[in-house]
Amino acid sequence: MTISPESHEAVRRASADAPVVIDGSNLAGDSSLPGCGKFCWSRVESLQRLWRQLIDPATEFHVIVDESLAPRLGAHCKGAFRIASASKNFMIFPFADPEILRTAEVKDAVVLTLDFYRDHRRSNPWIDGSTTRFIGWKASGMSLVFGFRDMGVPSDFSKTRAEEAAEFKGRGLDASRPEIREALRTAYRCDTPTCWVHRYDPGRFTGVPDLSDVSNPKCPSCRRRLVSLGKSPRLVQLKLSNSDQTRLERLTLAPGGAVEIGRELNRDLLAGLLGDDLSTISRRHARFNWDGESLTCVDLGSRNGTSRIPWNGKEKKYGDSVVVSSTAQEVKPRDEVQIGRVLRITRSAREFLFEDIATNTEESRSLDTPTQTQRQGS
Repeated sequence: MTISPESHEAVRRASADAPVVIDGSNLAGDSSLPGCGKFCWSRVESLQRLWRQLIDPATEFHVIVDESLAPRLGAHCKGAFRIASASKNFMIFPFADPEILRTAEVKDAVVLTLDFYRDHRRSNPWIDGSTTRFIGWKASGMSLVFGFRDMGVPSDFSKTRAEEAAEFKGRGLDASRPEIREALRTAYRCDTPTCWVHRYDPGRFTGVPDLSDVSNPKCPSCRRRLVSLGKSPRLVQLKLSNSDQTRLERLTLAPGGAVEIGRELNRDLLAGLLGDDLSTISRRHARFNWDGESLTCVDLGSRNGTSRIPWNGKEKKYGDSVVVSSTAQEVKPRDEVQIGRVLRITRSAREFLFEDIATNTEESRSLDTPTQTQRQGS
């Protein structure tokens, strides 16, 4: 965060006449500030008062909090919180971050927060590189100073990690706990005949189990105990983007899965990514195969060729391009495959804890050879 003698004047100019969205839970939980406990509502009220004194007395505030905040407040703060929550510009949501960003975008507001919102960058690309829309605070003696926050542009790898963490948070799961991670790496089946999960997918439950009692994983539909099928198979994810990486789609393969890339097979998917450049891709251009241990790629006699750019983990950079022919080449984590010079396909460096693998949709059948391939939206 940029803090300097000129900070308040710069913040004043950047936020002139703009509404201010306050990330209430983030601020109330900032233990570096004076307060009555780990979560303290007086921190939010103090920041608003100081903002009016130092920046703009006429600011229109919008305070947005997680519904989990109220039970965490001490007895001293609960009354003040109830009074504040009666305001028309006060909003409570099960998960506040998406609403904070939506409100900021719709109202062209600045955001007071210490959060980087890495798990929301893909759906809110306007955050990347922002240097004036997000403002933080820092304790200075008995007061606060405000300064701009450079939100940076995190790697696609970092965004994916954050999205998975957000998925767990939304489901009330703490994936840092070893027993939770072990449960998420286990495959299950629901054997309750009347349950729609069993009827829809009798062979394997492909969602996330109810782990409120981690020793007794349950079906989220019928709440009956799931049958353990042992460790889940290793999945691999391919990230597809146009040449300037402004659009992204993902494909997930289970062991034994394969996906062919081509204008004829993936027209809807590729047209959304490539637009007018779709014609550069051959009808059947390249194929990826995943056997659970190795991901390989072959060119299918394409007109404009396929190449692989290997990732050098030691030097943290990409190496020289290698032509992909009809002989299978291994694609290692973070390697990039270029299809016809307009489509970039990168192998994710991560092993995902869970995936909802599509097995019976028209979309999944149009994309893969076996049905273990899933297309995920960006």
